[in-house]
Amino acid sequence: MGALKGSPFAFGRTAAVVLVLTFIGFLLGAGISHSAPPPLKNPYHQAPRWKIWSLDPRPATTTDGATVAPIPEEKRTYPEFILDPKNPRRFIAFGPAKSGAKPEFAGLWDDVYMNLDKGHSYIRDVWKDNNGNIVNIGDQIIKVGAGNPAKFGVNFLSRSTTQMGHDLANNKDRLAKLEEFYYYANMIFAAPTHISLMERRMPNTIDEYEALSPVYYNSMGSSGSETMALTKMSIAGACMDRKLKDWLKVNGLYAATLLYLWKASLPYDVPFENELRHRVAYNSSGDHSDYTGGNRTEVNRYYHNYDETDHMRVMLNLARNLKSPPPVALVRVLDTKGGQLIYALKKTVLVHQDSGQTVRLRVSVEDSFDPVGRPMAMKWTVLYGNLKTKIEQEGNSPIFNITVPNDGKLPKGRTAIILTADNGMCKGNPAVINIFRTQGRQNGRPTLTGMGDHTILPGETVKFDIKSVDPEGFPVVFYRWANEVGHIEGNTFSWTCPSDYPDKDEPITVIASDRTCGSGYNSDQAHIRVRSTIAQPSADKVRGKAPFTVKFSSQGSRDKAGPIRSYLWNFDDGHSSKESDPTHVFESPGIYRVRLSVEGPSGRHEDTVFIEVDNEWKSVLFNGWNYNLPDKRVWDISGPINITPDKQGGLNLRTNDQKIPIYVTSRSDLTPPFYLEIIYKQEVYASQPGTGFRVMGLEIGHTNKPKAKSRDLALAYPIKKSEDKWYEQVVAQEVRFADCAKRIKLYVTPDINHPGRIRFRGVLECYTGRFFFDLDDMAPLDRKVAIMSGVTLPKFIVYRIIVTAPDGTEKAPKLNWAPRGLEPCAGTPQEQYSRSLKISP
Repeated sequence: MGALKGSPFAFGRTAAVVLVLTFIGFLLGAGISHSAPPPLKNPYHQAPRWKIWSLDPRPATTTDGATVAPIPEEKRTYPEFILDPKNPRRFIAFGPAKSGAKPEFAGLWDDVYMNLDKGHSYIRDVWKDNNGNIVNIGDQIIKVGAGNPAKFGVNFLSRSTTQMGHDLANNKDRLAKLEEFYYYANMIFAAPTHISLMERRMPNTIDEYEALSPVYYNSMGSSGSETMALTKMSIAGACMDRKLKDWLKVNGLYAATLLYLWKASLPYDVPFENELRHRVAYNSSGDHSDYTGGNRTEVNRYYHNYDETDHMRVMLNLARNLKSPPPVALVRVLDTKGGQLIYALKKTVLVHQDSGQTVRLRVSVEDSFDPVGRPMAMKWTVLYGNLKTKIEQEGNSPIFNITVPNDGKLPKGRTAIILTADNGMCKGNPAVINIFRTQGRQNGRPTLTGMGDHTILPGETVKFDIKSVDPEGFPVVFYRWANEVGHIEGNTFSWTCPSDYPDKDEPITVIASDRTCGSGYNSDQAHIRVRSTIAQPSADKVRGKAPFTVKFSSQGSRDKAGPIRSYLWNFDDGHSSKESDPTHVFESPGIYRVRLSVEGPSGRHEDTVFIEVDNEWKSVLFNGWNYNLPDKRVWDISGPINITPDKQGGLNLRTNDQKIPIYVTSRSDLTPPFYLEIIYKQEVYASQPGTGFRVMGLEIGHTNKPKAKSRDLALAYPIKKSEDKWYEQVVAQEVRFADCAKRIKLYVTPDINHPGRIRFRGVLECYTGRFFFDLDDMAPLDRKVAIMSGVTLPKFIVYRIIVTAPDGTEKAPKLNWAPRGLEPCAGTPQEQYSRSLKISP
């Protein structure tokens, strides 16, 4: 914690006097009248003992002799807000000031970034999205290495090392220094949660924060995940009025204002006083575009994500329209009864509440203020936790009595109570009182089902119920991302599509909260597909044994302008039908992608239903484990291998050299048709390239090819077509849940449409659902099946690998999910946590 040791204020009395005198002239120019040099509007500091470059442009010298100064005026760029009718989501660009004109906005040339971890991670030079918005701050802001932050007027600091998450919020001394010497001195201290908050398990969240503190920024993830947030906030500061930005920096309120803008702009359909806006940690980019900090949010992705473009657009518009400094909410604890007071700062309070205790606080809000004297409305809100908390005002005084009763049903965790101030123009970053329940069960995640995709015609209404059950029985509240179609009333979503709506897909994102402790959330996203013509295939049965007879129906297929004119079914086995509701017999085992294509007055549309025809073939390969080691009669091993047994009957397969992946390859050749089933577990740390499976040259898993996005994929299919070109198909993204087994079911058969070639039909079953895939017209690169491992940690476990074929010689084993008691997701009841697309037994 060297970054927080001591005071960073050794800037000097002379420099402070210079700033105060400069500030007097600034105040007169700003129209904010004072008869004498005023004290700062700051809870801790009477004078600005930090450098402000726009008021004091003299260069500063670092400890290694380097000179630090803003870039020359002729090289500075400023925000330009864009109205583009052809692309309404493009809104911002930066460019030079117009010749002879005063810049409309402050720019970011006077902002300062300091790295506190010797360059381990660094502020991002560029923010951009997929809508043409791009801002480069790399050559605009001032960057300094280690040193006295006050001397250089630092505004943004980052440290991507451990002890930066709950170790700050739970520690009085560390947080007190952050509040006084950083937050109220214009400095946003940013760091990753690392192990403090993780979403790696389906049942619950790992949450080590005892307090929600509003005075620093934590990001979801590990090293580097915090840096894009600093870039985004620096851009917001650039969009402020010049005089207001200087006023905030002089008074030490710049960091408070930027954190307020960040929270107020998050694109959710909730008020400012809501749990979605005030979190212990955030994703720095809502679309995961900067997500380099490991697997932290995949189990509950949509809760942490948001529309990145909307967040920046709203934040920059709030910044440009900010006419007055935000009000400052402060609390002062006068008395406590029950519980143990851990600390009582001006912005954050933490009290421990043991089992059976009722906590009573008597607090004052009289220290709260509006920087320019506007009247304020103060508001208390229980974000989450004990919703039976009572807050009572003593007459018309600024004193309140807060009572948090004992509730043995609540899990261990926080009751977070925020105080916000509203001056009629804007609100401010709140103060937070935390009552931490030290005892109780670990909080369970509520279920979330019913979020299936829907296809409708323009003018139609879609309506469905969202279902959620909290494991502890607490009521569940549903939230939505902002700017999406439709609305939720209770647990029912509905949307009436306008009759002139174009054909497009509309996402529907829902967050379920149990509101118990700030870590009980689930989330999901579905899509409403608007089409002028709709093909809607269905089948009376989708799984059975060959020969398998299926009755298909096109009922529900329709066109907005009239009846369907033609139907075409492709059964994926060389046969087709033009009937509207045909019956078809699948003679051979396999997985079939059956397509229905319809034509109406408005056009064509196609949709798919998958049919699984199970095989009763005999096995040609069944594990081949011999005393928890690959049997050398079955497998060839290449590479520096490290194999350890798993208690549930699988093998941990690791390489001793991460640069050299291992291959455990079958000795016997495979001849299509055959069926392959694999059950395995691949945790987050086993997502390195070169980890997965190889079937006749087809790689399944995290590939090691140059264009493969191995850290972002759960399952990929690169097919070698030449020495340096691979085809890649993404089946499912980021389903690397720790402790959750996955199953691959794959049929490899001759391609009936391409003699001499093969095709693959398969399904990945995991906790997010069932993901089908198919590849046609493939040239086999070999006739083997292999296990690949490019990891050095024991996190890639293969439980079962079975190959059956018509010419197999051994009796096929029962193909069930659970070898030696392994559950589809260990320790989690399948029926409680499974999604709407359930894993087949």
